[in-house]
Amino acid sequence: MAQYFFGDDTYGARQAIGAAVLERKATIQHIYSTDVTDETLGELFDRGDSLFGVQIAVLHNPSALPKALQEKLVDLLKGASQDSMILWDQAGPDKRSKFWQQVKPTAREFTSPPAPELVAWLIDEAQERNGAIDQQAAQELVARVGTDRWRLSTQLDQLLLRGGITLSRVQAEVSAQEAAEIFPTLDALVAGDTARAVHNVELLLATGENEFYILSMLAYQFRTLLIIRTGLDEGLTAADIARRGKLHPYVVQKNTAVVQGLTRTALLTALTRIAGSDFAIKQGKADARTALMMLVLALAGR
Repeated sequence: MAQYFFGDDTYGARQAIGAAVLERKATIQHIYSTDVTDETLGELFDRGDSLFGVQIAVLHNPSALPKALQEKLVDLLKGASQDSMILWDQAGPDKRSKFWQQVKPTAREFTSPPAPELVAWLIDEAQERNGAIDQQAAQELVARVGTDRWRLSTQLDQLLLRGGITLSRVQAEVSAQEAAEIFPTLDALVAGDTARAVHNVELLLATGENEFYILSMLAYQFRTLLIIRTGLDEGLTAADIARRGKLHPYVVQKNTAVVQGLTRTALLTALTRIAGSDFAIKQGKADARTALMMLVLALAGR
C-alpha cells in the first residue's frame, strides 16, 4: 500500500519525501489532485519503474478529489506498492471516510514541532548553512514568526545574509506582526478582488519581500483557514479548534468570519495551487514573479 503523509508541517513532510527519493535513488513525479481524471488516475497505478530508473509518484491533497475519484483511489490503493507512491494531504483527512480507513495503516502525521524543538532546529540549521544563531535569538525568532518552518527558514536565510544572528538583531529586524502584512492580500483573495490582491502583492514585493516568503505566508494562512473550516464543519468550538490546531484563540476568532462561504474543498484546492507554484519555481519551470502573479489571479478567480 502507498504511504500516506498528512499534517500542517509541510516542511517535515517534504523532508521525508526527499529522504525516500534519496534512499531509493529515485526520480520524483508530482501529481496534483486538481489535475487528476479517471483516466490519469488509472495510468498512475499502471505505470512501473521506467528504463531510466526508479520513480516515486507524490499525489498531492488526495482528500480534495471528487467522491467518485476518491472511491476509485481507495480501490486502486489495495494493490499499490508502498515504495512507489506517496499520498500527501496538507491537512487532516476526514477520519470518517473510506479513504482514511484504507490509508490509516501507513499514515504518518507531520505536526509543527513545539517551540523548544524549533529552537534546537534553528541552531542546527544555521550551522548547516555556515552561520550561527544563539539560543536567545532562536527563541525570539520562534516567538515572533511562529511554528511554520518554511517561514522560519526564510527568515533565517535573510538574517544569515548579514552575519551571525543575535537577540538584538532579531528584535530589530524581524517584525512581530508578519501575519498582518499578508492579511490584506488574503482578505482580497477570499473576497475575489483580483485588482486589490495583485496590488497588495506588488506592495510586498516593492518592500523587499521575496516570492518564496510570500508563497510560504499564503500557504500558512490558507492552512490556518483550512484548520478552522474543518473544525467548524465538525461542530467544534473556537477553543477546541485553537487547541487541536495549535492556534492562538485570537487567530481563530479573527479568521472565523473569513472562512464563511469557503468550503474545505476550495481551501484544499488553493493549497494545491500554492504548492504547485512553489514546485514550478524551484524546478525552474516558471519565473518566480510570473508564477506568483499567476497564482494570485487563480486564487482570486477561484
